[in-house]
Amino acid sequence: MDAHDDEIWAVLEGEITFFVGEQRYDLGPGDVAFGPRGVPRRHVVRSPESRLLVTSVSTGVAEWFTRNGTPVAFAGELPPSLGLDAAGLVGAYDLHVVGPPAKGE
Repeated sequence: MDAHDDEIWAVLEGEITFFVGEQRYDLGPGDVAFGPRGVPRRHVVRSPESRLLVTSVSTGVAEWFTRNGTPVAFAGELPPSLGLDAAGLVGAYDLHVVGPPAKGE
């Protein structure tokens, strides 16, 4: 566990128990659990085989989107363009832009 990351676990196959702080979650296929940053967590696989999808979001990324993102109410709305170089990524959020922009930008 990284103390700075939120995690979401989705059980695809098998039986897995997650411990998040003092809470216990016995999950099976299709079940999902959330491990918030800063809360101790672990898991135990209870079946002979299992498959698990893990999504991890670092605090820096979440904070960056919260402070720099533009809420959009409708799919047709486009927020103003934001240059990553001017967004203060490295200092304030400990994020780094690596490589050139994607084609078409």
